[in-house]
Amino acid sequence: MNYFSSIIVLSAMLFLSACGGEQVDKKEAEVKVEVIDKAAVIDSVLKAKHKNGDLNGTVLVVEAGKVIYTNSFGYANFETKDTLTNQSRFRTVGISLQITAMSILMLHDQKKLSIEDEISKYMPELDYKGVKIRHLLNHTSGIPDYPEYFYMAGKEDIVYNEDVIAMLVDEKLALNFEPGAKSKYSDSGYVILAEIVGIVSGMDFNEFIVENIFKPLEMSSTIPSTADLDKSIPDRVVGYDEYKKNIDHDILIGVVGDGGIYSTVADLYKWDQAMYSEKLVSKAMLAKAFTLDVLNDGVKTSAYGFGLQLKKKRGNTIVYSEGRWVGFYTHMRRNLGNKNMVLFLTNQDANPAWMMDIVDDILDEKYFL
Repeated sequence: MNYFSSIIVLSAMLFLSACGGEQVDKKEAEVKVEVIDKAAVIDSVLKAKHKNGDLNGTVLVVEAGKVIYTNSFGYANFETKDTLTNQSRFRTVGISLQITAMSILMLHDQKKLSIEDEISKYMPELDYKGVKIRHLLNHTSGIPDYPEYFYMAGKEDIVYNEDVIAMLVDEKLALNFEPGAKSKYSDSGYVILAEIVGIVSGMDFNEFIVENIFKPLEMSSTIPSTADLDKSIPDRVVGYDEYKKNIDHDILIGVVGDGGIYSTVADLYKWDQAMYSEKLVSKAMLAKAFTLDVLNDGVKTSAYGFGLQLKKKRGNTIVYSEGRWVGFYTHMRRNLGNKNMVLFLTNQDANPAWMMDIVDDILDEKYFL
């Protein structure tokens, strides 16, 4: 039986019983039981998952644009036993790609660049003919991913954006495929996008996103990290593996564009709501971000929009971002049809996608026991 239907039936029985068996108008009984506390159901499920060791993180759930549930489970730091709160700052990992993509779209709307420009217009040192900004945004550029190169090289020093660009230039790594022919995730593309933002705006990338995105949206708890700032961020969450081993450090912590942002569930809710407005870019530009491009064969489509992925569920378009790195696994899923949003920020290397599905089903009243 549908979970919500069973609640209604049980509530109706209790109501009729309380009336001493008297005849009660059917409509009156229905009115008495029509309100379902979805937040209570979500809370019950997530508390059980935390008790079983399946959840260490912070959760926020939005229905029709309004926050109906937010809670934190477990520790921000297992060594010090600092508990997580709704003010805890997590590495946003893959969610941060949305911020980089938005920076580019803002510059496009301001006519300071075009997403149809080839990247060589701004970075001629990158000899990737035919690669456009659009290709970087939706991961169809064919530019090789950089992390594996630095790991394989056994580098121990902190890597920064300039190191990534220098590697691509010096190693003359060939494209994996013709631009626009396939979809393949590339962190390199988002590092290049961050560099283009800096070149076009004349500002450091981190400065640009603070002044043009975080401050206008009043995301006061969102901080772009740098390697030297990383450990001194207030309310900072530490990343662990599934065995609670601290794996928070990595040589790539100096790179921005494909990561490097700390935020809270409350601030990411502000980000979510901005995507239904024109506070940052036009609705026409947002529509492009939420659309899959047709690939060169004229048949297949890209696997990504601009900084996010898309899929259909129950007739609605779902846009989402997820990422996993140094113990953090973050997932933000937005339903463009009904303005529902589910956000999980976790720090124990556990994929929250299956919990996202449960919460989705509760919101849509499709959760079965």
